[in-house]
Amino acid sequence: MQFGASPLLSRRLGAIVCSGLLLANSAAAQIAFPRGDADCSAQLSAVDLVAAVRGAGGASLCGNDDCDRDGAVTPADLTCAVGCLFGTCPTPPNAPRITDVVADSAPSIVPLSVIRITVDNLGSAERLKRVTIGDAEAQIVGTPNPDALSVLVPNIEPGPADVVVHDGDLAGFPFPITVGVPVPIGVPDTFDGSLDALHQVLVGLGLLDLDGVYGEDADAVRDALAHLRSTLGIARAGLAADPTFTPEARAQLDAALESSGLPEQLRQLLADINAIQSGGAAAGAEGGGAAIDPFTLIAIASTAIAAIAGLASGGLALGAAAAIASVLVNLAATLGLNAAGVTAPPKITIAEFQSRSGDLVLRAVEGGPVIIHGERLFSTNLIMLTASGEKVLSPEASDTGALQFRIPRGVYGVCGAANFFLRQTVPPFGESNQIRRSITPELAQISPDLPVVPDDQLVLEVRGATGCNPVAHFHGSKGESFVPTEYRLPTQERVFVPALLPGAYELSLKVGTEETESLPIDIRSLVTGLKVECDQTDLLVSPGAPVSAACTARPLPLGVKVPIPFRTLRWSSSDTGTASVQEMAATEGIGHATFKAVAPGTTKATAALPLLNLASNAVSISVRDATPPSVTLSAPATADPDASIAVSVSARDNVFVTRIVLHATGDATNAEQEFPCAQLEKTCANGFTVGLKSMGTVTLVADAFDGFGNKGTSNAVTVTINPPPADTKPPVVMITAPPNGGTVNAGEAVQASVHASDNQPGDSGVQRIVIDVSGDALVGAAHDDTTFPAALPDATRMVPFTVKSAADLANVTNKSIAITAQAFDAAGNMVSQTATVSVLGTLDTCDGGIQAAPPRGYIGDPVTITVVLAGPAAARVARVTSTNPGGNFDLQPQGNATYTVTLFYQGQGFLTLSFTAFDTDGHTLCSGSIGLEALGDRG
Repeated sequence: MQFGASPLLSRRLGAIVCSGLLLANSAAAQIAFPRGDADCSAQLSAVDLVAAVRGAGGASLCGNDDCDRDGAVTPADLTCAVGCLFGTCPTPPNAPRITDVVADSAPSIVPLSVIRITVDNLGSAERLKRVTIGDAEAQIVGTPNPDALSVLVPNIEPGPADVVVHDGDLAGFPFPITVGVPVPIGVPDTFDGSLDALHQVLVGLGLLDLDGVYGEDADAVRDALAHLRSTLGIARAGLAADPTFTPEARAQLDAALESSGLPEQLRQLLADINAIQSGGAAAGAEGGGAAIDPFTLIAIASTAIAAIAGLASGGLALGAAAAIASVLVNLAATLGLNAAGVTAPPKITIAEFQSRSGDLVLRAVEGGPVIIHGERLFSTNLIMLTASGEKVLSPEASDTGALQFRIPRGVYGVCGAANFFLRQTVPPFGESNQIRRSITPELAQISPDLPVVPDDQLVLEVRGATGCNPVAHFHGSKGESFVPTEYRLPTQERVFVPALLPGAYELSLKVGTEETESLPIDIRSLVTGLKVECDQTDLLVSPGAPVSAACTARPLPLGVKVPIPFRTLRWSSSDTGTASVQEMAATEGIGHATFKAVAPGTTKATAALPLLNLASNAVSISVRDATPPSVTLSAPATADPDASIAVSVSARDNVFVTRIVLHATGDATNAEQEFPCAQLEKTCANGFTVGLKSMGTVTLVADAFDGFGNKGTSNAVTVTINPPPADTKPPVVMITAPPNGGTVNAGEAVQASVHASDNQPGDSGVQRIVIDVSGDALVGAAHDDTTFPAALPDATRMVPFTVKSAADLANVTNKSIAITAQAFDAAGNMVSQTATVSVLGTLDTCDGGIQAAPPRGYIGDPVTITVVLAGPAAARVARVTSTNPGGNFDLQPQGNATYTVTLFYQGQGFLTLSFTAFDTDGHTLCSGSIGLEALGDRG
């Protein structure tokens, strides 16, 4: 088959990292106990919050206070512990954060292919890393660089999935991916074919010049390769005989290999090995054919073999396939040697501790198994280091590919934890990293016979706690208690039964942070019942009479010792609408409560100890009342239309007022309003706001209710709405453009704009606007008469008009223009305004005119002024000069009695330019002006 990825893909993968459940190099408490468990009790409870507070203050209980795993105990760990306690263990900012996920061994992300994950906050390399994809464990097969992981996608259903990187027990932020459907990428390959190719790789690696790479360690490497070839053959024979390895299972594994791209890597690896053996460069070498050394090939082989191991173990849950995977993992680890030729020592990646019954546990158990998974594990002893010295544990037989040992019994001098590490006396030599685990003590027997009562004495037989100070832990569904023990003999402790609720309990021993397995124990109580008595049973809720009853509860038989604090007593009223329980209190052995009257009726007062499954007798209490509240109301007699008025209501009752209801009838906007009164208050007052309409009257009355349903009604107040005043004020009108006294240029088209307003209180609004523009300088008079469909508070109208050209204005004597505006409101009031505008752009005593292009512009824009002369005076003109705020400028003659000048706009606002024409003697022949507008800065 053809593979789309780079043939050197496997060379970019780093050393093998096996996933597991253990934080191998973390603090001991963080190895054994989850985040948030600040007292190392192997459970999450409110006690952990207290322990977390103490840890933040520097008084750590067990060294597991760093809930967010950032290496420091801070107030942030308190927030983290609270979240963990309530099932929402937060992801802290320092947790691993995935920034990218890309396909590596296959063209896309598919089950059982290798992907590359780029990670921020990956954490220390000493702490174990795990990866989950869609909640399934994914095997880590390489570390290309300190911020990346190469991971084998588990055999999960295609579709969306979240990728999470775990740093020890700290789960990182999820990163969404989509797992595609596996697609063959060439000629089909099989699992057996890949194992054949792997066998050829092992043979070829053994024939390379290993002496030049590993020196004196070369023979050990050859022996390891031969041993692994033999072990691989035995495992393959077991796989062929495994009845669970069905044709369907074989086809599934073949398909996984086909889409993973791994067979191509093996074929390329064989080609590279053959190239070195024949003395040539490897075909797939980097750098355009440069020779690949044997160490590089061995590193490539270790990565590819680890990926195939992941397929065997992750693709199928089969015993023989798992054995193949174990052999391949050891092979990959053996080949993971450093370039200097020195074999690396063994390494523990997973340590599984089991109870004697075979259950997985977090601590070592006397007589229980410990299974070691790791790298470079051959003939190896497990060293158990305790306070009394080293104890060498020899491996037991195991068919899992891992090393299995058994913790001995009778390990004395152990009060806390022991260190475990591997010591290997064959290549690769050396000692592994250390795993710290606590030794769990054992509670063997309890005497005397059960059940027991509080203060009974128990004798406990204990193993594995020599020299310690254990604490007895009574725990069950009805409570728990920690009781110090009294030391008697090396194997016995004495404890007194605490005052706990009767029932079934478990008894265990805690030694430091460790706890034994539990033994059952029954605790019974001598209390058989409760007796309730009340000083009042008939309550009349009226002035001068009591409104509560005081009741007491005592245990039966009278005088018996109560084994628990009486504050757990629960009082109740059968009808809380008649009387409610208030002011509960307790002394040891006696309970007190006050029953507060609420409404007429009858209720039964009872007490109970639910934890003892005991209930008292019932005492009947009756409540009577018939007095309604008194109510007063005040409001203004008159008000303006569409106004809001303030209404004040107050009520008083002999017991308490519950609510006030205000009713408004007539021309009001809100007919009914309700106000809830403060609980159990005799007086209640509130201010209401009532909206009025435009005419008529409004009648106001209020009702008040007490807690017994009695209703009191207030006095009635009638409010008269005043009629609205007449509108006698005319509108305000303004000619906004052009302004009065302003100018326009000859030949210019202008918009006359008028704004009218009638928006003050009592105004009826603008109904009509009339505009007239007149004068001899106009091309034609302008007129606009607009009546609006509805009166408006503000209105604007515009009408256009055109000024005659300079030539047409030569014979016009009155060059002023009049603009008249009239505005009418809806009440018929009228106002008028007139503006007079002058016309520029003509010459006096001479025929001709002045033009500007453009007549307005921004600072720095050019404007060209053109003066055209006509008639008899045109031939006598010798010079034309302009006068403006920037100075005097002569216009340049252009022929045909035409003169021009180019100026530049400055500043902002309207300005007028004047022009004068002189004869040859310097006498003024004629003059004129033109208006310009400077717009200021552009933008």
